[in-house]
Amino acid sequence: MSPEEAVWLGNTLQKFESSKLSPMINIGSSSPGYRRQACSEIETHVFNVLRERGVKVYHADMKNEDGIDIVGDICDKTVQDHIKAMNPKALLCNNILEHITDRDIFCNACSHLLPKDGLLFVSVPYKYPYHPDPVDTGFRSDIDGIKGLFKDFEIIDGEIITFGNYLLNLTKRKKLLLRDAYLIFAGMVRPDKWKVLLDNYRFFLSPFKVTCSVLRKL
Repeated sequence: MSPEEAVWLGNTLQKFESSKLSPMINIGSSSPGYRRQACSEIETHVFNVLRERGVKVYHADMKNEDGIDIVGDICDKTVQDHIKAMNPKALLCNNILEHITDRDIFCNACSHLLPKDGLLFVSVPYKYPYHPDPVDTGFRSDIDGIKGLFKDFEIIDGEIITFGNYLLNLTKRKKLLLRDAYLIFAGMVRPDKWKVLLDNYRFFLSPFKVTCSVLRKL
């Protein structure tokens, strides 16, 4: 998550009373190390602020690591039943949909977890390089595309955020040049590595864009 996206999400969450957000499930949370170091912006602008407001956030991910409260696939009925019993009021679903091979099943699972008027905060790349984690389906969407996935929800807020480019990333993280050198040689064995490299440089000067939206269950 970029700093710009984290700021947008943090500011947007402030528009809702704590009682409308808590408890909240953060789907695809990854580990605490990732949230606080590699993606420290979301900790600063989102989770620290929610904690101060008394909003209880449960982190859910496939990884079984410390700091992940719910381990498993939310499309699995056992996991769904566990989450439903927690009576969540809101879900965070940030930068996940491009890594889901069956989005309809995933989106239906998100809908199943929320009650009427439950809030869903979704972000997805709009203009962004190929980034397998472990896959990237190539899904890129505007706000209408997100609405099309969540048919029993209404859009109540949304914006396409523009930020940075690959040149700016290189100036901030010099180690990316070493990674790019590795990708050149790794691509001789695994051509998909070249796809990552080439797509990054496609955005050398072109800005990245991400679609952020808030939906309410009807």
